[in-house]
Amino acid sequence: MMAPWNAPVFITRVWCIFEIFTAHTTDACKVDIVMPPKEKRSLELEVINDDGGINALYKTLAKTKVENANASVESDRLAILDWVESDVGCSTLNHQVNDLLRQWMLAVLTELVETRENTNDEDYADFCNQVGVILKTNGEYGAAMKLHQTARTICETVLGKDHKETATTYSNIGSVLFELGDYEGALSKYEEALAIRFSAFGKNHPSVATSYGNIGCALLGIGDYDGALSKHKECFAIQLSALGRNHPDVADTYGSIGSVLESMGDNKGALSKYEEALSIYLSVLGEDHPGVADIYCSIGSVLESMGDCDGAFAKHKEALAIRLSSLGKNHPDVAETYGYIGSVLEKMGDYEGALAKHKKALVISLSALGKNHPFVADTYLSIGSVLESMGDCDGAFAKYEKCLAIELSALGKNHPDVAETYRYIGSVLEKMGDYEDAMAKHKEALAIRMSALGKDHSDVAKTYNSIGVAQKKMSTPKDTATQPNRKLRTRLGSRRRSIKAVGEGCIGNTSTICT
Repeated sequence: MMAPWNAPVFITRVWCIFEIFTAHTTDACKVDIVMPPKEKRSLELEVINDDGGINALYKTLAKTKVENANASVESDRLAILDWVESDVGCSTLNHQVNDLLRQWMLAVLTELVETRENTNDEDYADFCNQVGVILKTNGEYGAAMKLHQTARTICETVLGKDHKETATTYSNIGSVLFELGDYEGALSKYEEALAIRFSAFGKNHPSVATSYGNIGCALLGIGDYDGALSKHKECFAIQLSALGRNHPDVADTYGSIGSVLESMGDNKGALSKYEEALSIYLSVLGEDHPGVADIYCSIGSVLESMGDCDGAFAKHKEALAIRLSSLGKNHPDVAETYGYIGSVLEKMGDYEGALAKHKKALVISLSALGKNHPFVADTYLSIGSVLESMGDCDGAFAKYEKCLAIELSALGKNHPDVAETYRYIGSVLEKMGDYEDAMAKHKEALAIRMSALGKDHSDVAKTYNSIGVAQKKMSTPKDTATQPNRKLRTRLGSRRRSIKAVGEGCIGNTSTICT
């Protein structure tokens, strides 16, 4: 019984949580969740409020903690907790129950959309947009796109193509395209939204800032780091003036700027921005919000690059706990976190553990994103890196080739990530004794990096070094050639981390939703 829907009593009772978990994980039982009509109406109203209902949903799910639940008889509570800890563990039980509640809530929201679908007015378009944002955040990209396209059609028909509310639908469609890895398509939609907003609101409006930020995210996905940084700075200036420092949107932008700086090789600058974002998120959203997990992953990534593997591992574990609880085990962000943990384990020398984590990430991302998504390419690269570290050069080469094929199709031949993949291929070719082909790959990487990053970027220096190593080996007899003495840098989730484009809530509302 979901009553009240945002603080159901049953998830405060240890027996109730334990019974739901047992029924949900037993084939012989079926769990029915019901909501009184007044609670359903309350949920509907919450969805169309300024936060789009999404933060309230996260807070509701975060309350499922069997270890904090009560019982009328203390000995019952202790006995249940003792069984849980000795069997599945509290975290697993909480995640299973949360996953059931999450899927049920999404089904309820979809049902509410269907009950309104014959109205085709502004309110219905608004509701479609709101539910679409929630579905997208939960990884339901196809369903989200359908709702945003419905909202766009209604807004274009009822309000016109140049209306500010139509701009919101363009932006939300762009956000889904971004998550699907179509950065060029997302950029086009964000630019359409910006043109409308600039005309409707002027240059200093928070909605204009949101569009600048989303364009910056798309540019980073494409590999235009300078362009991305410029847009995020424009976004930040407007937000700071209009919203103040302690606003979630400002935290989003700190995170986005950090991601660009990290991509440009400025780890200290990136870490500073991530820490600014984290302080705001913790203050405004609470410690269990997915936005906090995003920043933990970002901080962990930088710490790994700076050589602090223990610190990185701790941050990624914190992120994983939040994401499993709030998003469920099959969400792309959970896959991303497994990938980060795998990367750290590889650097710590635990190759078997690293390979297991990357394979988990691959299974989830293939199911959620499809086989041609750039994140899937990153995962193949990471698996190849572990195989190379384990001495399986043929297996590594095959994974790198899979990664390259996806990247060339999705990102184009001049993207910095393509250059990085060429570097990986060059490295494994050196180990296989094919120095001429290795040299060719390193030179392809150099040409891309010189063009995309400039001659003074640290990655350009690394590529020169790789070319030098290959040249030396070409002049050294094979039986005396040494293997390259360097550790490959695992690149995973660079486009998904804190560069996630913002999905927008209420039509006409200037507030955005941290995703």
